[in-house]
Amino acid sequence: MSQIFEHYLPIQNITTKNVADFLHPFIYAGKTTMAKLLRGSLIDCFKKALASGLVQLNPADLTKIPKTKIKKGKIIPQ
Repeated sequence: MSQIFEHYLPIQNITTKNVADFLHPFIYAGKTTMAKLLRGSLIDCFKKALASGLVQLNPADLTKIPKTKIKKGKIIPQ
């Protein structure tokens, strides 16, 4: 998992900012669904780490949920 964050960080050292910085390129590229899926996976991973005593808090839980922009299409009269 540490490879995700470009640096080899022990899970205890991963911060909310690291998680947000990881998700930001996906959000910026308009891939909010992918960002939501990745955020959910990170939350699950950190929940397991929390239950195992590896971390004291879940940094992914503290990130904002990416908002999906709904594209409105034009209605073409028949």
